[in-house]
Amino acid sequence: METIKKINIIYIILLLMIMGCTRIPKGTSVRGTPYYTRNVDFLMDETYVKDGERHVKQQILDYALDIMDSAEEFIVVDMFLYNSIYDSDSDFPAVTKAVTEKLIEKKNEGLEIYLITDEINTFYKVYDIWEFKALKEAGIKIIETDMTKVRDSNITYSILWRTVFKWFGTGGIGWVKNPFSEDAPRVTVRGYLKLLNLKANHRKVVVSEKKALVASMNFHDASGYHSNIGFGVEGPVVKEILNSEIDVASFSGENISLKIRESEEEEGEIRVTLLTEKMIGENIEDLINTTEPGNEIKIGMFYLGDRRVIGELIKAGKRGVKIKIILDGNIEAFGRNKNGIPNRVVAWELKRKGGGNIEVRWYNTSGEQFHSKFIIVNKEDEVILIGGSANFTKRNIQGYNLETDLMLEAPIENKLSLKANSYFDNMWGNIGGDYTLSYEKKAEESYVKYFLYRFQEFSGWSTF
Repeated sequence: METIKKINIIYIILLLMIMGCTRIPKGTSVRGTPYYTRNVDFLMDETYVKDGERHVKQQILDYALDIMDSAEEFIVVDMFLYNSIYDSDSDFPAVTKAVTEKLIEKKNEGLEIYLITDEINTFYKVYDIWEFKALKEAGIKIIETDMTKVRDSNITYSILWRTVFKWFGTGGIGWVKNPFSEDAPRVTVRGYLKLLNLKANHRKVVVSEKKALVASMNFHDASGYHSNIGFGVEGPVVKEILNSEIDVASFSGENISLKIRESEEEEGEIRVTLLTEKMIGENIEDLINTTEPGNEIKIGMFYLGDRRVIGELIKAGKRGVKIKIILDGNIEAFGRNKNGIPNRVVAWELKRKGGGNIEVRWYNTSGEQFHSKFIIVNKEDEVILIGGSANFTKRNIQGYNLETDLMLEAPIENKLSLKANSYFDNMWGNIGGDYTLSYEKKAEESYVKYFLYRFQEFSGWSTF
């Protein structure tokens, strides 16, 4: 009888743990109300090679600083990577310093300012960083997101972590090498144990009472040369973006009581809709599913691995939809080598199974990453564009990370439609620079790596 009771208790504990690992916090996985607007600013950060020389053109950071500069009431920044940690023998733009100084300047003018971020920047509170110290001294509230409230992507490990390792904390004197830099503070084993939950607040958002930015760019020095995209928006959607951030702060234990005055819906021909977490994946799948022969799909992506999206792309290719995909080669990250998973084996699969209608090119990186994340669908008379922080992977678009994207729908001759298509077409055709390489240049047709990717994608034991 005692044995049966013990077994029942174990079952109950496991059931409770599994339930805890799969809940979706209030205010996440949102599809907002569609609003019409006259203008959306399409922003590009591009690093590319031309005539043998590296060129860097960046718009997103300046746009973010302009939003902060024009704010009169408040600023909320939600940023995954926010630090200046990198090896001393490297050289990157001082992105984090520029943002930190601007936030402190605006705080001194009397604005309410909040920074929502992921615990990865302090390696799960093992150490502090100078940016956070400076912001706190200025009176700016820093909210490190409580990701224990979000679904677990690596559930086989996270049940063990929640049951056992969680209770030991992460702080203390570190003695283990920091994975992000030789020159960074040492970390604890307990910090690594939390890292292995493999999920994050991956959003990249800036919002004031006037405007908002949704982007793929981190305010992170070592990411300063990455290629990225972003959208600047005004109007009622800004309130929805703010409310989405307030919900993240709330389940992380902080109350943000900011409000935006009601504004009239604009008359315009661009329809903008906020998408977060699982709603990003659902809308991408629906978008691809509705394409027909004669439509065109264009994708630019740092990580492409989600099986649902891949399935929809293959079906679209087989029914005659023309698909062009530009991918990062997944071979370098902040000076360290990667194994090409998932993009190189996914590209191989799409080429094999896409009915001859899926073409792939690789972004011609030179130490940085092609970090953009977007899909463009050209239909007969309109263009639909989804982009923002989310890679097309299970973790990013099935509700395991926190993510923010926008869906934009516009007539095919609208300025936004033309600019987005021109951006992609220039990269695809190497117009103005040597942006991309042919599929054959980085093709990797390996069944071993393909099955490794499939295991990692299924199990959650992956960094993508």
